[in-house]
Amino acid sequence: MKQERESTWLSIHGNEIVVTDFQCGGFAIGLQLSHCLVDGIGGVQFLSALAEMVKGADSPSVEPVWSRHLLGSAPPAEPIDPSRPPLVFPDYRLEPVSFDISTQAISRIKQACFEKT
Repeated sequence: MKQERESTWLSIHGNEIVVTDFQCGGFAIGLQLSHCLVDGIGGVQFLSALAEMVKGADSPSVEPVWSRHLLGSAPPAEPIDPSRPPLVFPDYRLEPVSFDISTQAISRIKQACFEKT
């Protein structure tokens, strides 16, 4: 039986969030973050703030800081040395993989998340 669902998309400057609500009451969150715009620490901080808001907080515990004036401009790019050999990338064959996660494992993960946040 196919589960009925409704998805909501949010796309901001190359970053996307998809929230899918299932009729059973569950939901799934999908993220696509551009590393050029969001580093690992910033991504985790964003997800932590999102989790706090979902759990009912009026605002995130770590307030965003907009101090763009502290960021200097990038140094001018140096020309590439044409005598350098070209980069060689291995030809890896990627294989699709799928796996099932048990209800018990999901419950343990959820409990661990609630204990840490």
